[in-house]
Amino acid sequence: MTTQKPPRNSNIELLRIAAMLLVLILHADFMALGQPTAEELADNPGGTLVRIGFETFSIIAVNVFVLISGWFSIKASLRGLFTLLFQCAFFYLAIFGAMYALGYRECEGQSYVRLLSDSDNIWWFVRKYLVLYLLSPLLNTVVNKTNRKQLGIIVFSILLLQTVIGFALHAKWYSNGYSATAFIGLYMLARYVRLYADGISRSKAAAIFTACFAANTLFCVMLTGNIYRVDHYALSYLNPLVILQALSLLLITVKTEIGHNRLINYSAKSALAIYLLHQHVLLRPVYYDMIRDIYRTYSSISFCVILCATIAAWFIAGIGTDLLRRYLWDRIIAITPQPIKEFRLPLNLYNP
Repeated sequence: MTTQKPPRNSNIELLRIAAMLLVLILHADFMALGQPTAEELADNPGGTLVRIGFETFSIIAVNVFVLISGWFSIKASLRGLFTLLFQCAFFYLAIFGAMYALGYRECEGQSYVRLLSDSDNIWWFVRKYLVLYLLSPLLNTVVNKTNRKQLGIIVFSILLLQTVIGFALHAKWYSNGYSATAFIGLYMLARYVRLYADGISRSKAAAIFTACFAANTLFCVMLTGNIYRVDHYALSYLNPLVILQALSLLLITVKTEIGHNRLINYSAKSALAIYLLHQHVLLRPVYYDMIRDIYRTYSSISFCVILCATIAAWFIAGIGTDLLRRYLWDRIIAITPQPIKEFRLPLNLYNP
């Protein structure tokens, strides 16, 4: 007799979608429009504060995405690895093909290999997450072979090192949080909290989130126009305030039951597609130029409405494009031998 798994609660799946929407907002703010200057803050304090607020709220998106992986723990397998690689290859080649068919010819030459160059930040998240994925069996083994105290010391040491060496001293191998090293710290933090420190109530998590957001927004305002770079401190993925804010949002979501929603769960499987689409080597400048044009053309309320519509359009385009990728991948999986589909990576030394 087989028992059916209960349907997955959609709260975390909704958080995946929200994280990708925050990425779109993040890239529409300081990335597209540039960081505000001290002069802008003095001349237009209201509008500048709103922009800074959106940035400090959205900066948690990447950390949230990695924390979710740590919360559930990655079950590394060949199928999962090839699913990720196929999704990236599909978007990379499909967008090149579509742009070429539309008459775009500037994509020739080195643009084809830019994605493979670590000196370029195109799709940086995929490269770093891939390293985390491959290392996840070893990280899971550490978690499973240690007790609460031992794991706590390990996680504390990792976070202390990255705060001092990465955040304060800007060591290159941390890359301000744009690194697999930083992802490992987030992953282990989420595993520890899931196993041993899940007792924080939703109200306390909400208070932590609000306090971190307010403090980091004030920190960003203080640094605006200063000699210290905002993106190296207030807007660093290694910023302890950013990490705490992301973790508290995850805890709020975990403790908010919304039941099972098929549309949310189905869409969440394509969350990464939104990133792959608007950060493609050819479409990223298109996205940024579109945001700049809207900002220059429309005033406050109109700008907000049209910006929301634009972000929604890119979101829907990413999900829609991924439907074709998922259809093709399902056809490939259907003809793949069962032993290959079930094979787990050889580093998987623990019993899940």
